[in-house]
Amino acid sequence: MPFTATVGRNTSTLPKVGGGSGCRRVPKRKFTNESETFALPARLRRNSRDKISKGYGIRVKKRRNPEVVGQRLSLDRILETLDRNGLCQLIENIVTEHPEISQEVANLSPEVTPEAALSVLKTKLNSITSNMPYKVPPSSDYSFLRVKAHVIDFFQALSDYTLSYMLPVETDSMKAIHFLLEILTDIFCKLPPFQAIEFKYYHQLTIDKFNSILMDTISQFINERKQNILLIMNEDLLEKFGKVNELNENQFMPAYMFLKKEIELYKNSGSLILDGARTEDSKEIFGWNELHQGENEGGSKLKGLNSLLNFSVDNSPLNGSALGNVYDSI
Repeated sequence: MPFTATVGRNTSTLPKVGGGSGCRRVPKRKFTNESETFALPARLRRNSRDKISKGYGIRVKKRRNPEVVGQRLSLDRILETLDRNGLCQLIENIVTEHPEISQEVANLSPEVTPEAALSVLKTKLNSITSNMPYKVPPSSDYSFLRVKAHVIDFFQALSDYTLSYMLPVETDSMKAIHFLLEILTDIFCKLPPFQAIEFKYYHQLTIDKFNSILMDTISQFINERKQNILLIMNEDLLEKFGKVNELNENQFMPAYMFLKKEIELYKNSGSLILDGARTEDSKEIFGWNELHQGENEGGSKLKGLNSLLNFSVDNSPLNGSALGNVYDSI
């Protein structure tokens, strides 16, 4: 009698193998994809279309993984990778592309502290000294030409930061005085002794302007309140002015003598500056008129406090300006 195997509702008859009453099953054949496949009923084929069933050689189509595509970094991710130079370049690019927002960017920027400004100036001074040529005297023209770009950058920054601590931008006169003294004590006096005519012009122009600025600022500070002369004395500003003058080869003697005489006259007979009838005499004694001479004349190199020229970008002596050619001015 033939052997019947049941798969689902379908049956298949297998031939009887061997004689006698007993029978044995024909060994099952392993079905592969290469030759034969077991024919499943339609219902099973539908249910097994997307999965592999053990024991059956089912040809299954592989699914493709979802495609992965790149994407640009978000602004937060970009900003956290930028260093100082990268951030500066980003801001410059934005302002260049949209110049109408330049003033708004300046208004929204954090306030520049004196410490930050002094740090920048020290970095620029270091750029000069570290790029000096070896085995060449600093006084040589070659030494100056090697670092001329750094020197110009230093004086431009010095002018800009100085102007930012003057009236009407900075209303605290004592804060402005301390800032100027820090520059003259720790930075300006450390410039290499270049002898090039361009540098000597820049250097002397800066000395003249700082003498004028210091005397004007002291006068304004004392005129604000009578007691301010006592603050000057308590702060030992005369001693600090003397140190500035000494470190800079007595080039700030006008400002030092102006303050010294004012303190002496205050101790003896009251403030000379506060005495309106004698203020002009005080200014004449200490070279005020010389520093401000030509203030009402066209083409003057020194304009005084109220109309101080910015000698950095718009009035660069090295590149020619309203001040005239550098070689004609020395």
